[in-house]
Amino acid sequence: MKIILSLLLVLSCAACAGPRTFAEDAGVEPAPDNFLPPPVRLGADNRYDYRLGPFDKVSVDVMGIETEARELTLDGQGVISFPMAGPVVAEGLTTQELAQLIEQRLRDSYMRNPDVSVNLVEQQSESIVVEGEVNEPGIYPVLRDMSLLSAVALAGGTTQFSQNSTVVVFRTVEDQRYLGLYDLTAVRRGNYADPQLYPGDTVVIGTSRTQRLLDILPGFVSLITTPLILLDGR
Repeated sequence: MKIILSLLLVLSCAACAGPRTFAEDAGVEPAPDNFLPPPVRLGADNRYDYRLGPFDKVSVDVMGIETEARELTLDGQGVISFPMAGPVVAEGLTTQELAQLIEQRLRDSYMRNPDVSVNLVEQQSESIVVEGEVNEPGIYPVLRDMSLLSAVALAGGTTQFSQNSTVVVFRTVEDQRYLGLYDLTAVRRGNYADPQLYPGDTVVIGTSRTQRLLDILPGFVSLITTPLILLDGR
């Protein structure tokens, strides 16, 4: 609710000053190329690299040594302890990087040619917030390739009161806050791409208050054919 009210305050000047361009609206302007950028931290394949954090659970398997396969939970400092490798700072690493680090520790302990695989079992540290008119609003872990539609499904789908014509995605990239406005029905029909979500995003599923955004944006009618991406310059 606070997020929705904040957004209305940011854009309310457009409703009381008559027709004018976004550039003249205090604090709000169109994003370059109407584009909502991803976080900076993308992998070589242009996909988001999940980085381990406190209380994430991983499985660690040393190939050929059945007894060394185990599930471990990062402590509050992002550290795990593995036999012959000792305490390992896993926070901030991908699962592949953690496997390589454990391999190096095992080599240092005179294990010949260790082959380690690490898989994420349970995710706790990176999440999104889904609120508004969904059946199960809350904080959800972000899986690789999570999209707006999959986040809505994860939150139990929209309620009967949902205004699907205005869904807002809040994202901060390098200290710049973006607001992405989408029509959920248009996304489902394939009118434009289902936007990918990343850790730290907040999704507000349309309510009567978010629907008012379309009324106070000068010259803008709907989000049926294209989303609208704004910069919050406050």
